[in-house]
Amino acid sequence: MFSSTASSISKMSALVSGVGTDAAIYDDPQDADIPTLLDSRYDADKAQGLKRLIALMAQGQDVSTFFPQVVKGVASQSLEVKKLVYIYLVHYADKRPDEALLSINSFQRDLSDINPLVRAWALRAMSGIKVRAVGPLVIMAANKCARDPSPYVRRCAANAVSKIHSMGDEQHFDELVQLVSILLNDNYPGVAGAAAQAFISVCPERYSLLSSSFRKLCGLLYEADEWGQISLMDILMRYIVAKYGVVRDFSSVNVEFSCLQQAHEENGGDFYKADTRSSFPDERWEVRLMLSSTLSLLRSQNSAVVLQAAVIHWYFSPGNELSNIVKPLLFLLRSSLDARHVVLANILSFSKCEPSLFEAYFEDFFICSSDSQAIQALKLDILTNIVSDLSATQILQELEAYIRNPNSQLAADAVNSIGRCALRLSSTVAICTKGLLKLVVSRSSRDDDSLHNANDAEPKVGDSGREQYSPGRGRVVVQAVSSLRAIMQKHPAEQDQVILHLLRNLNHILEPTAREVVIWMIGEQAIARPALAEGIPVALRYLAKTFANESNGTKLQVLNCLAKIISSSQRCSSLKTVLLILQYILDLAACDLNYDVRDRAWILRVLLAGHLDAIKHHSSYDADPRLPEIIDAILLNIDQSKLDPGVLSKAANSMFLRQKSVPVLPSLSLQPSTFLPGSMSHMVQHKSPGYRPLPRERYTDLSPSSPTLPERQPELQSQSESTDSGSESFESEDDGNYTDDDLAVISDADGNTAKEKADLISLSDTELLKRDASPEDLSPSVDLESWLGPEEPSNSPEDFDKSSNSEVKKVLALDFTNGDGLEVHYGFMRGPSIFSSSMVCVRLFLHNKSSEPMHGIEINDGETAGRQTAFESGTARIIPPEAVALEPGEKTELNAHVDFRHNLSIVKVCLHCNSNKFPIKISPEPGVLLRPRKMSISVFLAAEARIAGMHRSSRRIYLHGISPGQCCKRIVAAARVSFIGSRDAEDVVLLFGAETLTGSLLCLISVALEPDAVHGTLTICCEDTLFGLALLNHLDKALTSLESIDS
Repeated sequence: MFSSTASSISKMSALVSGVGTDAAIYDDPQDADIPTLLDSRYDADKAQGLKRLIALMAQGQDVSTFFPQVVKGVASQSLEVKKLVYIYLVHYADKRPDEALLSINSFQRDLSDINPLVRAWALRAMSGIKVRAVGPLVIMAANKCARDPSPYVRRCAANAVSKIHSMGDEQHFDELVQLVSILLNDNYPGVAGAAAQAFISVCPERYSLLSSSFRKLCGLLYEADEWGQISLMDILMRYIVAKYGVVRDFSSVNVEFSCLQQAHEENGGDFYKADTRSSFPDERWEVRLMLSSTLSLLRSQNSAVVLQAAVIHWYFSPGNELSNIVKPLLFLLRSSLDARHVVLANILSFSKCEPSLFEAYFEDFFICSSDSQAIQALKLDILTNIVSDLSATQILQELEAYIRNPNSQLAADAVNSIGRCALRLSSTVAICTKGLLKLVVSRSSRDDDSLHNANDAEPKVGDSGREQYSPGRGRVVVQAVSSLRAIMQKHPAEQDQVILHLLRNLNHILEPTAREVVIWMIGEQAIARPALAEGIPVALRYLAKTFANESNGTKLQVLNCLAKIISSSQRCSSLKTVLLILQYILDLAACDLNYDVRDRAWILRVLLAGHLDAIKHHSSYDADPRLPEIIDAILLNIDQSKLDPGVLSKAANSMFLRQKSVPVLPSLSLQPSTFLPGSMSHMVQHKSPGYRPLPRERYTDLSPSSPTLPERQPELQSQSESTDSGSESFESEDDGNYTDDDLAVISDADGNTAKEKADLISLSDTELLKRDASPEDLSPSVDLESWLGPEEPSNSPEDFDKSSNSEVKKVLALDFTNGDGLEVHYGFMRGPSIFSSSMVCVRLFLHNKSSEPMHGIEINDGETAGRQTAFESGTARIIPPEAVALEPGEKTELNAHVDFRHNLSIVKVCLHCNSNKFPIKISPEPGVLLRPRKMSISVFLAAEARIAGMHRSSRRIYLHGISPGQCCKRIVAAARVSFIGSRDAEDVVLLFGAETLTGSLLCLISVALEPDAVHGTLTICCEDTLFGLALLNHLDKALTSLESIDS
């Protein structure tokens, strides 16, 4: 009775607590008849059925069988039902693409709904259906919503642009760029943040889109959402870097000082004193505007926003304003554990370059009990970087307190920091050395007492015969001795006292690694110090007594120490004792169980034969008759007739007595990163997916209204001189700065005459263009060489295989983090394949970044075992290279030959290495599927007139004011084409010819440069329409990219 009552009360309480919520649905989603609910004519029942389906989806169950019934709910007028239907359709559109297309009409109707939520949901659902067939419709919908009066709908349109671009459809790239340009000029802060993310996804290098909206984006920065602020600051910072460069040098950025630093020097050290906005680009008000707009974001509640703003001020703030980033960064140390780790890693990079920023705030980097080991290491590194004469006393007291911590790792790290402080500040050498010596003695004595008094138990004996210690027992002593070694080498004045203390306490230092360091110091420095020479025989007697029980590393150091003493024997007063100890230890080492010790002893017998022979015949040793006998005993079983004492002495001196460099105490955390601060790559110390370095500095205006470049007239030799010199090319003073006045109109459309215009070309020899010359007599390669410079290679197929490997554009195919240390890049060679004219030579760049050798590196289809001479992968045919092996750190290059069969699909192959398989994808570029085709201008124009209609594609492009010579370079570098010449027109028109590798289909390229030297028209005439469109997009990207490929 009581149990039933309790059960009823429990159910009732659950019912009451679930009133007004859908929590009960997740307990048992299949409790109701879902198909009946979906087919109901009531919206409440449909909503209940859809909620149960989504609950099943959340639990990982496949409910795609209800797809037809759910699609019918798109036409419902209920907002709740619509939203649930959209969620379901987006989730299962990839599995049921054909049925998902049935709902497109409903989505398009909803785009015209009066409710902005419905319009936004419809666009979100359309862009989430990743079916290529609906790509044009989604772009039309996004284009419509980008001009919607509701800011929420426009924001969804910006998010949709990124989703459309992720489908990989390059045919609509220009339309997406236009959408991004429209959204960047929006006045709503939420739209600006989403548009910035779309800009990063679609066209991250089109910085010209930001010039007209830069002031507006800076004004919207404060009101944007937090993640939108991060995207906005990222694109604004990159725009400024691309336009001016950076003010402050930093080890993580490969950007040189540029216009900003030059202006800083011209203004007498105050770069920002000219803040007028009267003209552009003479003043740089954009930098000041960005700094003032991001200053308030340093007080944001979002750690990522504060860090991004701090990075901007780090690169662009003048020295007197750089301190603005200090307190916001220190405030972030009170946030979560993960955020603290990221912030400290960036502060470490900042303090490495500007330690004075954080010198006054050293107490903020003292270790707390809640800090993890990684955070402790970062704080200790920062303290070491910012230590100064004013804070040294307090920092060293704090480090001394850490040594007494029960955590042996923290204590050892504190000792390491003390040593680095001594190396950094000369004023702290004496106190640090004294403290470290005291620490070595006290810790060693304590470990010695605990070892011998531990319950009278027998010590554990290892392979070497010495006692086994716990890993943390001597960690502090090892670090202290290593720090003393570094201090002793940098400050030789402290060596005498250090060696004496270590000699007296050598029997108490039981940690093998610490004993190795001490013995190395004895052999390296003690002989050079007369005050220490008397203690050497005592130390050697002790080491000879304990040699059999020492570790293998200690035995090797004892042998090296004796070799150093013998090599400098003229400074040793107890030579007889040293020789007896040497004989004794060499005899023991010859019978050692470790082969390294035995081999070292045998090598030293031979190497020291020269010095021992010199000692034996030295006149000052004649008074001691036992010396020759001891030396003969040491050199027993060695045929000295075959040895050259002089050569052996020289080899021993160069090996043991050479000058040693001062060791560097290692950093406790990761080394200073070479990546952009605030990025994930900065944290993980390697290039993470999606990482983009800062752009290189530009010296031209990025705005659409860029002024024309300065005119420069080329100086060409005559064609007769070029003909007589054979392979000699024309010499010019081409520096890449040309206007349309630099070009000559070579011939007209009929090709009968060569019409010369004085206002378009300036020649040093008028015989270059003869009145009776035909287009066939004018070499296109000569015309191209006059623009590209004397070192530009010709475009003939036989010359393309002579291209250097530096011209190959490398693409990452396998990252070493995913390839077990093997990193693979690939690139397309310019020359034809040796197997077939329709094949492309793909150069593979392999690099073994692991510490293990790699064997059996070969490529096949992944299905057939063993070596394959050729195989098929999709539509491509591949001839793989021979199998190779790579040692650690080794690099090699291999050639694979691929017949893409005029298909731009990705080729998938499998790379085998050490019995492991790694998938590799090779994505062909349209430009590599061509071969150069030479022709006259008249033939080009006739073929261009024949290939018309749908086979012709053109596009107006923004050229950033590049010269015709640079335009030719970019076209030739992006595609295997032959330069034909230029034809007579109002604008300068550059002509290029090529044909496809498969089918030899003609492909004609023309670039018309407008008089403003900023815009142009790119036209492709190709018998294969789809390939022509792909080539148009490829060349458009090559011409409009800000990344200069000019040599």
